[in-house]
Amino acid sequence: FTEEQDAMIDRSGKTTDIYDAVKRANTEILAFDHVLLQFDWQGVFTCEKGQTVSGTATATNASFVNLNRVDLSTISGLNSVNVSENTLFGYFKDESGNDGYMVVNYNETSENLSDTVTMSFDAQAYTSAVCYVGGEKTIVRLNNGNLTLNLGAGEGVFVIPFAE
Repeated sequence: FTEEQDAMIDRSGKTTDIYDAVKRANTEILAFDHVLLQFDWQGVFTCEKGQTVSGTATATNASFVNLNRVDLSTISGLNSVNVSENTLFGYFKDESGNDGYMVVNYNETSENLSDTVTMSFDAQAYTSAVCYVGGEKTIVRLNNGNLTLNLGAGEGVFVIPFAE
Protein backbone atom coordinates (compact mmCIF):
# COMPACT_ATOMS: atom_id res chain seq x y z
CA PHE A 1 0.00 0.00 0.00
CA THR A 2 1.06 3.59 -0.54
CA GLU A 3 2.20 6.16 2.03
CA GLU A 4 -1.27 7.75 2.01
CA GLN A 5 -3.15 4.51 2.69
CA ASP A 6 -3.97 3.19 6.14
CA ALA A 7 -3.84 -0.40 7.32
CA MET A 8 -4.39 -2.25 10.59
CA ILE A 9 -0.71 -1.75 11.46
CA ASP A 10 1.23 1.33 10.38
CA ARG A 11 4.71 1.36 8.89
CA SER A 12 6.29 1.70 12.33
CA GLY A 13 4.51 -1.44 13.60
CA LYS A 14 1.89 0.36 15.74
CA THR A 15 -1.77 -0.55 15.60
CA THR A 16 -4.15 1.93 14.00
CA ASP A 17 -7.85 2.76 14.41
CA ILE A 18 -8.51 0.22 11.66
CA TYR A 19 -6.98 -2.49 13.85
CA ASP A 20 -9.36 -1.59 16.68
CA ALA A 21 -12.36 -1.62 14.32
CA VAL A 22 -11.43 -5.05 12.95
CA LYS A 23 -10.88 -6.38 16.47
CA ARG A 24 -14.30 -5.05 17.53
CA ALA A 25 -15.98 -6.62 14.47
CA ASN A 26 -14.31 -10.00 15.12
CA THR A 27 -15.41 -9.89 18.78
CA GLU A 28 -19.01 -9.18 17.73
CA ILE A 29 -19.04 -12.03 15.22
CA LEU A 30 -17.54 -14.48 17.71
CA ALA A 31 -20.33 -13.63 20.17
CA PHE A 32 -22.99 -15.09 17.86
CA ASP A 33 -21.12 -17.22 15.32
CA HIS A 34 -22.68 -20.36 16.85
CA VAL A 35 -26.06 -19.00 15.66
CA LEU A 36 -24.95 -17.62 12.30
CA LEU A 37 -23.21 -20.89 11.40
CA GLN A 38 -26.54 -22.74 11.69
CA PHE A 39 -27.81 -20.79 8.68
CA ASP A 40 -27.07 -21.29 4.99
CA TRP A 41 -26.78 -18.30 2.68
CA GLN A 42 -29.64 -18.03 0.16
CA GLY A 43 -28.77 -14.75 -1.53
CA VAL A 44 -28.91 -10.99 -1.16
CA PHE A 45 -31.37 -8.21 -1.79
CA THR A 46 -30.94 -4.47 -1.63
CA CYS A 47 -32.88 -1.34 -0.93
CA GLU A 48 -31.57 2.11 -1.79
CA LYS A 49 -31.91 5.40 0.05
CA GLY A 50 -35.55 6.34 0.61
CA GLN A 51 -36.98 3.26 -1.14
CA THR A 52 -39.59 0.73 -0.15
CA VAL A 53 -39.12 -2.64 -1.84
CA SER A 54 -41.53 -5.56 -2.06
CA GLY A 55 -40.14 -7.27 -5.18
CA THR A 56 -36.81 -6.77 -6.92
CA ALA A 57 -35.46 -3.26 -6.42
CA THR A 58 -34.15 -1.24 -9.32
CA ALA A 59 -30.50 -0.62 -8.49
CA THR A 60 -28.69 2.61 -9.27
CA ASN A 61 -25.99 2.22 -6.62
CA ALA A 62 -22.85 1.03 -8.45
CA SER A 63 -22.23 -1.59 -5.74
CA PHE A 64 -25.73 -3.07 -6.17
CA VAL A 65 -26.17 -2.99 -9.97
CA ASN A 66 -24.38 -6.25 -10.81
CA LEU A 67 -25.58 -8.28 -7.84
CA ASN A 68 -27.80 -11.25 -8.56
CA ARG A 69 -30.51 -10.15 -6.13
CA VAL A 70 -33.32 -12.22 -4.62
CA ASP A 71 -36.82 -10.97 -5.41
CA LEU A 72 -38.54 -10.19 -2.09
CA SER A 73 -41.82 -11.59 -3.40
CA THR A 74 -40.19 -15.05 -3.31
CA ILE A 75 -39.44 -14.80 0.43
CA SER A 76 -42.39 -16.13 2.38
CA GLY A 77 -43.31 -13.98 5.38
CA LEU A 78 -41.36 -10.83 4.42
CA ASN A 79 -43.68 -8.36 2.71
CA SER A 80 -41.42 -5.34 2.21
CA VAL A 81 -38.45 -3.33 3.45
CA ASN A 82 -38.12 0.44 3.76
CA VAL A 83 -34.83 2.23 4.37
CA SER A 84 -33.52 5.74 4.88
CA GLU A 85 -30.06 4.92 3.42
CA ASN A 86 -28.56 2.28 1.10
CA THR A 87 -29.00 -1.11 2.74
CA LEU A 88 -27.71 -4.58 1.89
CA PHE A 89 -29.60 -7.63 3.13
CA GLY A 90 -28.19 -11.14 3.31
CA TYR A 91 -30.89 -13.81 3.25
CA PHE A 92 -30.34 -17.13 5.11
CA LYS A 93 -32.23 -20.30 6.09
CA ASP A 94 -31.46 -22.90 8.72
CA GLU A 95 -32.11 -26.64 8.39
CA SER A 96 -35.55 -26.23 9.99
CA GLY A 97 -36.57 -23.65 7.39
CA ASN A 98 -36.27 -20.61 9.66
CA ASP A 99 -35.31 -17.38 7.92
CA GLY A 100 -32.44 -15.15 8.96
CA TYR A 101 -31.44 -11.75 7.63
CA MET A 102 -28.16 -9.87 7.89
CA VAL A 103 -29.14 -6.20 7.58
CA VAL A 104 -26.25 -3.83 6.83
CA ASN A 105 -26.08 -0.04 6.51
CA TYR A 106 -24.17 0.00 3.22
CA ASN A 107 -22.65 3.46 2.93
CA GLU A 108 -19.26 5.12 2.99
CA THR A 109 -18.51 5.00 6.72
CA SER A 110 -16.66 8.33 6.67
CA GLU A 111 -19.99 10.01 5.85
CA ASN A 112 -21.35 8.75 9.21
CA LEU A 113 -24.85 8.13 7.85
CA SER A 114 -27.34 6.41 10.12
CA ASP A 115 -29.97 4.16 8.54
CA THR A 116 -33.52 3.51 9.71
CA VAL A 117 -34.72 0.17 8.34
CA THR A 118 -38.26 -1.15 8.63
CA MET A 119 -38.84 -4.79 7.76
CA SER A 120 -42.54 -5.58 7.31
CA PHE A 121 -43.23 -9.22 8.08
CA ASP A 122 -46.50 -11.11 7.79
CA ALA A 123 -48.11 -10.30 11.15
CA GLN A 124 -49.91 -13.66 11.10
CA ALA A 125 -46.64 -15.56 10.73
CA TYR A 126 -44.31 -13.54 12.98
CA THR A 127 -44.77 -11.69 16.26
CA SER A 128 -41.17 -11.22 17.42
CA ALA A 129 -37.58 -11.30 16.25
CA VAL A 130 -34.25 -12.28 17.73
CA CYS A 131 -31.79 -9.53 16.84
CA TYR A 132 -28.04 -9.76 17.29
CA VAL A 133 -26.85 -6.18 17.77
CA GLY A 134 -23.15 -5.73 18.42
CA GLY A 135 -23.02 -9.49 18.94
CA GLU A 136 -25.59 -9.29 21.77
CA LYS A 137 -28.89 -11.15 21.57
CA THR A 138 -32.06 -9.12 22.07
CA ILE A 139 -35.66 -10.15 21.53
CA VAL A 140 -37.89 -7.53 19.96
CA ARG A 141 -41.66 -7.65 19.77
CA LEU A 142 -42.86 -6.75 16.27
CA ASN A 143 -45.31 -3.87 15.92
CA ASN A 144 -48.10 -5.28 13.72
CA GLY A 145 -45.46 -7.29 11.87
CA ASN A 146 -42.98 -4.40 11.61
CA LEU A 147 -39.42 -4.41 12.89
CA THR A 148 -37.58 -1.08 12.89
CA LEU A 149 -33.80 -1.03 13.21
CA ASN A 150 -31.59 2.02 13.63
CA LEU A 151 -28.18 1.23 12.17
CA GLY A 152 -25.07 3.31 12.65
CA ALA A 153 -22.48 3.83 9.94
CA GLY A 154 -21.37 0.41 8.66
CA GLU A 155 -23.42 -1.40 11.31
CA GLY A 156 -25.09 -4.74 10.71
CA VAL A 157 -27.74 -6.67 12.65
CA PHE A 158 -28.67 -10.34 12.27
CA VAL A 159 -32.45 -10.84 12.47
CA ILE A 160 -34.39 -14.08 13.01
CA PRO A 161 -38.19 -13.55 12.97
CA PHE A 162 -40.38 -15.98 14.90
CA ALA A 163 -43.89 -16.51 16.29
CA GLU A 164 -44.55 -16.75 20.00
